[in-house]
Amino acid sequence: MDQFYMRFRADYVLASFEWERERLMARYDDFHTHQLSGFFDPASNENGHGWTLAWSHELGEHWQILAEWLRVASIFPPRVELGNPAAEAQSQLQLAARYRFQFGW
Repeated sequence: MDQFYMRFRADYVLASFEWERERLMARYDDFHTHQLSGFFDPASNENGHGWTLAWSHELGEHWQILAEWLRVASIFPPRVELGNPAAEAQSQLQLAARYRFQFGW
């Protein structure tokens, strides 16, 4: 049975600022994988980075609204076998309303 070995590294920097009922957040991620052995040929190494920007607002004791934007860019050579470019970037925007439960345990 073949075994799969991979080295990975992930680093990030996070900044967050809270003022009254508002919170702003920014995060930068950097990641790398290096395949040492396994099922795939050629090696499936990946290098990439991502940005996250978020804003939240406390509506009351239980309710919060949130907006978050995420963008990830990476180079992953096996994508070419699927007809996609090795380098891709994807973005997502997410809007949410959260309700927090409190239990008296």
